Amino acid sequence: MAYLLPAGALLLLILILTPFILGRVITRRQHRYQAIPPAPGPETPPQEPIRVTRRPDQSLELHWPAAAAPPQVAIGPTPAGGSPTPLPPDATPGRATFPPQPWPRPYFHLQFQSNPYTTQHRVVAERTLPLRGTFNFRDIGGYATSNGQQVRWGQVYRSALLAQLKEPDQALLHALGIRQVIDLRTSQEREKAPNRLPAGIIDLHLPLYERDRSAWGTLRTLLLRPGQLDTRIRQAYVAQVIEGRATSLGQILQRIADPAQRPILLHCTAGKDRTGLAIALLLLALGVPDETVIADFTLSNAYQRQVQAVVQQDVQRLATLGVGSRSLLPLLTVSGDNLRHVISHIQQQHGSIEAYLHGPAGVPAPTLNQLRAQLLLR
Repeated sequence: MAYLLPAGALLLLILILTPFILGRVITRRQHRYQAIPPAPGPETPPQEPIRVTRRPDQSLELHWPAAAAPPQVAIGPTPAGGSPTPLPPDATPGRATFPPQPWPRPYFHLQFQSNPYTTQHRVVAERTLPLRGTFNFRDIGGYATSNGQQVRWGQVYRSALLAQLKEPDQALLHALGIRQVIDLRTSQEREKAPNRLPAGIIDLHLPLYERDRSAWGTLRTLLLRPGQLDTRIRQAYVAQVIEGRATSLGQILQRIADPAQRPILLHCTAGKDRTGLAIALLLLALGVPDETVIADFTLSNAYQRQVQAVVQQDVQRLATLGVGSRSLLPLLTVSGDNLRHVISHIQQQHGSIEAYLHGPAGVPAPTLNQLRAQLLLR
């Protein structure tokens, strides 16, 4: 999913398909590697009327609904509380910019006194954290559930590979208090690019698939039926991950439910497919609406350039076989429709997300209740 194909498998398949490949290479030389065009951005960005974004000068911009009266603000280094902070004099309806804060991860605590958030206390922080040696590093906190609760910030993170973390990155992981990393990559990926983590963080290998014949099928689809690649991906999501690794997904949720394991970080190579599915299942289990989960899933498309850089050698090898640039987009991005297919499959085959978790995933009801109690705020 994140890595396209191992070189050895590619060479062996070339021998098997030599007659076809020779003809294709000769007649389609014009399809040699070109820059892959950008994919569309997230289909529908998550609806987050209250949010924090970082500006290039490192100042922090706080957004809230313009119709609401300005909130009382406190800023601190943890989600637990902060010091009262007046709004800047140049604040405008629904927006205020604060100078850089002294903590690696500032949290904004907002108290609203008027609609639409009457007397409600809200915590908000940056969703995406700026690390130098990786990408797609995000906090899953802040999302609202169907019953009005909020996912806690600073408990569950997700990212791409962690093999090139710089010293400031490692310092940030330490400052975030991350206790455990769950690596969803294959054994081959871990051997090729081992994690580079600060001392004291548990590095647990829990692959969501290992290499099998599906790589051959993916290459055949690319060569013969590139228009069906999205279909193959959604089939792989269901067969290899949701059904094939249900117990592994259950183990992930059980570890997240244990406060001794958190804060916790899940990652794979690109942080989009395997990590995306695991995080989607977690958010669904917490009661976050489907469309919000799908919107969070597709946020990974903002990192297409970085994903392409990770798999550049594979992309170039495929280009020599006449695989056009646009044909590779489904492998470098994620599709909201593919996640909708996964959700529909779980509901049709198992009855509900909860039934799937109790059944194939093996998550006991008390553990699921603990997960919700630990990660949700009113």
